[in-house]
Amino acid sequence: PLTSETSTMSLYPQLGRQFDTMAASGEKRKVKLNFAEDFFLSGIAAVTSKTAAAPIERVKMVIQNQDEMLKRGTLEKPFGGIMDCTNWIIKNEGFAALWRSNFTNCLRYFPTQALNFAFKGKIKTLPALKATKEDSYAIKLAK
Repeated sequence: PLTSETSTMSLYPQLGRQFDTMAASGEKRKVKLNFAEDFFLSGIAAVTSKTAAAPIERVKMVIQNQDEMLKRGTLEKPFGGIMDCTNWIIKNEGFAALWRSNFTNCLRYFPTQALNFAFKGKIKTLPALKATKEDSYAIKLAK
């Protein structure tokens, strides 16, 4: 196990967010993630959510392009609905085709969300962005 002397978290205490963890002895302990850990964990979470939603995105794209597919002759008749489209994709292109173009989407989405979450904790610590008691409701909401 990492101790506070050996972990990278102790090298950069000003970066990252804190999380409560339960140690084996039962006491609560704050764990602070550094920028790299926050970046990669946020990116992995974003990619996981995109991959889970990829079949929905794929069906949406095929339905949006069905007119062009009808003109080219790829499709015989318009889809009767979402399930009809899903069944057509699985029958004609295979089950794995529901995740087609997911890799490209993940490459685009990973840095966006990873940077968003990694910098969020750092930005919230800036003095200009801290809410004060004198701020109006609108200002507090904006900060």
